[in-house]
Amino acid sequence: MALIPEPHPAPPADAGQGVWGSQPIYSRADDVAFARIAAAASIAADAAGWTNASAHLDHYLGNSGKLLTINADAVLRDVPAADSEANGLAATELRRITAEAAAGQLYGSPVQFQSHWLGFYIDKNSSEDWFFAMGGPSRAW
Repeated sequence: MALIPEPHPAPPADAGQGVWGSQPIYSRADDVAFARIAAAASIAADAAGWTNASAHLDHYLGNSGKLLTINADAVLRDVPAADSEANGLAATELRRITAEAAAGQLYGSPVQFQSHWLGFYIDKNSSEDWFFAMGGPSRAW
Protein backbone atom coordinates (compact mmCIF):
# COMPACT_ATOMS: atom_id res chain seq x y z
CA MET A 1 0.00 0.00 0.00
CA ALA A 2 1.31 3.45 -0.91
CA LEU A 3 2.28 5.72 1.94
CA ILE A 4 0.57 9.06 2.28
CA PRO A 5 3.08 11.70 1.19
CA GLU A 6 4.25 14.42 3.54
CA PRO A 7 2.61 17.76 2.82
CA HIS A 8 4.51 20.31 0.80
CA PRO A 9 6.26 23.00 2.82
CA ALA A 10 4.04 25.98 3.62
CA PRO A 11 3.74 28.56 0.86
CA PRO A 12 6.08 31.53 1.11
CA ALA A 13 5.04 34.32 3.46
CA ASP A 14 3.80 37.61 2.11
CA ALA A 15 6.71 39.84 1.06
CA GLY A 16 5.64 42.51 3.57
CA GLN A 17 5.58 40.09 6.48
CA GLY A 18 8.63 39.98 8.68
CA VAL A 19 9.74 37.19 10.97
CA TRP A 20 7.79 37.23 14.23
CA GLY A 21 9.64 39.02 17.03
CA SER A 22 12.17 40.59 14.65
CA GLN A 23 11.22 44.23 15.13
CA PRO A 24 13.55 45.93 17.64
CA ILE A 25 11.90 47.47 20.70
CA TYR A 26 13.11 50.99 19.84
CA SER A 27 11.19 51.00 16.54
CA ARG A 28 7.77 50.20 18.00
CA ALA A 29 6.56 53.68 19.06
CA ASP A 30 3.93 53.87 16.32
CA ASP A 31 2.63 50.39 17.16
CA VAL A 32 0.68 51.60 20.20
CA ALA A 33 -1.39 54.05 18.16
CA PHE A 34 -1.84 51.48 15.40
CA ALA A 35 -2.99 48.83 17.88
CA ARG A 36 -5.68 51.14 19.26
CA ILE A 37 -7.00 51.91 15.78
CA ALA A 38 -6.83 48.26 14.72
CA ALA A 39 -8.67 47.13 17.89
CA ALA A 40 -11.47 49.59 17.08
CA ALA A 41 -11.48 48.30 13.48
CA SER A 42 -11.82 44.73 14.77
CA ILE A 43 -14.88 45.68 16.82
CA ALA A 44 -16.39 47.50 13.84
CA ALA A 45 -15.68 44.54 11.53
CA ASP A 46 -17.39 42.16 13.92
CA ALA A 47 -20.39 44.49 14.22
CA ALA A 48 -20.59 44.64 10.40
CA GLY A 49 -20.77 40.83 10.25
CA TRP A 50 -17.18 40.39 9.10
CA THR A 51 -16.48 37.81 11.78
CA ASN A 52 -13.51 36.23 10.01
CA ALA A 53 -11.88 39.58 9.28
CA SER A 54 -12.35 40.51 12.93
CA ALA A 55 -10.92 37.19 14.14
CA HIS A 56 -7.89 37.50 11.86
CA LEU A 57 -7.22 41.06 13.02
CA ASP A 58 -7.56 39.95 16.66
CA HIS A 59 -5.07 37.14 15.99
CA TYR A 60 -2.64 39.67 14.50
CA LEU A 61 -3.09 42.04 17.43
CA GLY A 62 -2.59 39.15 19.88
CA ASN A 63 0.99 38.93 18.54
CA SER A 64 1.44 35.31 19.62
CA GLY A 65 3.63 34.34 16.68
CA LYS A 66 1.46 31.24 16.21
CA LEU A 67 -0.06 30.20 12.90
CA LEU A 68 -3.73 30.97 12.39
CA THR A 69 -5.78 27.97 11.31
CA ILE A 70 -8.26 28.75 8.54
CA ASN A 71 -11.49 26.79 8.14
CA ALA A 72 -11.17 25.97 4.43
CA ASP A 73 -14.72 24.59 4.32
CA ALA A 74 -16.06 27.95 5.51
CA VAL A 75 -14.09 29.80 2.82
CA LEU A 76 -15.36 27.45 0.11
CA ARG A 77 -18.92 27.77 1.42
CA ASP A 78 -18.82 31.57 1.60
CA VAL A 79 -16.84 32.28 -1.60
CA PRO A 80 -18.37 30.45 -4.59
CA ALA A 81 -15.48 31.48 -6.87
CA ALA A 82 -12.99 29.86 -4.48
CA ASP A 83 -15.12 26.71 -4.41
CA SER A 84 -15.22 26.58 -8.23
CA GLU A 85 -11.46 27.16 -8.41
CA ALA A 86 -10.76 24.42 -5.84
CA ASN A 87 -13.05 21.96 -7.64
CA GLY A 88 -11.35 22.79 -10.94
CA LEU A 89 -7.93 22.19 -9.40
CA ALA A 90 -9.09 18.88 -7.92
CA ALA A 91 -10.60 17.77 -11.23
CA THR A 92 -7.39 18.64 -13.09
CA GLU A 93 -5.26 16.71 -10.59
CA LEU A 94 -7.62 13.71 -10.67
CA ARG A 95 -7.48 13.59 -14.48
CA ARG A 96 -3.67 13.77 -14.34
CA ILE A 97 -3.24 10.99 -11.80
CA THR A 98 -5.90 8.85 -13.48
CA ALA A 99 -3.98 9.07 -16.75
CA GLU A 100 -0.70 8.24 -14.97
CA ALA A 101 -2.27 5.29 -13.15
CA ALA A 102 -3.83 3.96 -16.35
CA ALA A 103 -0.53 4.32 -18.23
CA GLY A 104 1.25 2.40 -15.45
CA GLN A 105 -1.57 -0.16 -15.22
CA LEU A 106 -1.97 0.54 -11.51
CA TYR A 107 -5.54 -0.74 -11.40
CA GLY A 108 -6.76 -1.64 -7.92
CA SER A 109 -3.85 0.12 -6.23
CA PRO A 110 -4.07 3.36 -4.25
CA VAL A 111 -2.43 6.31 -5.95
CA GLN A 112 -1.09 9.28 -4.02
CA PHE A 113 -1.08 12.81 -5.35
CA GLN A 114 -0.45 16.40 -4.35
CA SER A 115 -0.66 19.64 -6.22
CA HIS A 116 1.71 22.51 -5.68
CA TRP A 117 0.69 25.69 -3.89
CA LEU A 118 -1.31 28.06 -6.05
CA GLY A 119 -2.59 31.52 -5.26
CA PHE A 120 -6.17 32.71 -5.40
CA TYR A 121 -7.48 36.23 -4.83
CA ILE A 122 -10.77 36.80 -3.03
CA ASP A 123 -12.14 40.08 -4.31
CA LYS A 124 -14.36 42.37 -2.28
CA ASN A 125 -17.43 41.53 -4.39
CA SER A 126 -17.07 37.80 -3.67
CA SER A 127 -17.01 38.21 0.12
CA GLU A 128 -16.13 41.38 1.99
CA ASP A 129 -15.49 39.33 5.13
CA TRP A 130 -12.96 36.96 3.55
CA PHE A 131 -11.50 39.78 1.41
CA PHE A 132 -10.60 41.70 4.55
CA ALA A 133 -9.63 38.52 6.41
CA MET A 134 -7.22 37.10 3.81
CA GLY A 135 -7.39 38.70 0.38
CA GLY A 136 -5.08 36.33 -1.46
CA PRO A 137 -4.68 32.89 0.15
CA SER A 138 -2.73 29.93 -1.23
CA ARG A 139 -4.20 26.47 -1.63
CA ALA A 140 -3.07 23.01 -2.69
CA TRP A 141 -4.48 19.48 -2.96
